[in-house]
Amino acid sequence: MSRVLALAGDAIASPLKIRLYIRIAAMLITTIIVCSTLVFYFGNQLVDTLAAGVATLADVVVASIMPYLFAAAIAGMSAMAITTILPTAQSIEPQEKILQRLRQLSGGDLTAQDKIPASGRTKDIANELNQAIGMLRHQVTAMKIVNRQQWSTLCNLRESIQQGDLQFALGYIEQMERTWEKTVEIEKKLLT
Repeated sequence: MSRVLALAGDAIASPLKIRLYIRIAAMLITTIIVCSTLVFYFGNQLVDTLAAGVATLADVVVASIMPYLFAAAIAGMSAMAITTILPTAQSIEPQEKILQRLRQLSGGDLTAQDKIPASGRTKDIANELNQAIGMLRHQVTAMKIVNRQQWSTLCNLRESIQQGDLQFALGYIEQMERTWEKTVEIEKKLLT
């Protein structure tokens, strides 16, 4: 029962998924109605033909088998259509999560790393997205650390100059140069 509730919750979360499931349900209902109508109509025609006494054995055989053949053909085509649509409905959730994650990324959010329940090519895309975000997060974190080191060195440089200690000031300037080299290394990894 919990699986049914989970599927219902997933379907409610996605309007596109709801539309696909409604189309599948409409196809099923239409198929059942058309097949039932065919069998009922031709069954009544057969009864009327037999009652009139004008039917040959070949007419009875054709009239008996024909509605079931048509119903089987319609049901088979509907089953093929449904089995084609169903994987699309199941892949909507991972695609929407990837899209949501890309929107978060464009908004500057590098923190979340959702596990996206997907399979096949969509899973590969989700894994690559998570890996790319992880690498970007690593580079941004390294940049933040370097910026904090630069700020600390700049504060020490200001203090040394205010105290008139030029030797320490020159040491802090050299330290800032080394920190800028780290910044350049990080920037080389980020193509802009």
